[in-house]
Amino acid sequence: MSRSRRGYQRKEPIAACLFCDTKIPKPSYLTEDKGPDGGMGGHCTKCGAFFISDITGRGGGQAVLDGLTFLADGHQDAGLALRADIDYKLEGAGYNPRTHSMDPKGSGKRYGMPKLWFFKRLTPP
Repeated sequence: MSRSRRGYQRKEPIAACLFCDTKIPKPSYLTEDKGPDGGMGGHCTKCGAFFISDITGRGGGQAVLDGLTFLADGHQDAGLALRADIDYKLEGAGYNPRTHSMDPKGSGKRYGMPKLWFFKRLTPP
């Protein structure tokens, strides 16, 4: 092994916003009036996008529904009326909660893998 490769450690990518690539905080409990109670998520400090955590990897539908409700200021029916890629943008990525990093292999559809769902509003509410 060459000397330059000694001490080389492969680092996992940090958890970052999928819209602006800014480092995001660890998910915390969402207790806002217009959001889902008991869910976990957070906000990007740079672009304003927010994310919802699906730690089990089995509740993606519920996480997306919670995110749409959050986009519509707590009104679930209005959230369901929002149109993807017109009113909002949605991205998902694999997540490792133990190391707070994005999992490069988790971008595919693997059942049971924790995910972060990112939402960004494109039109004003």
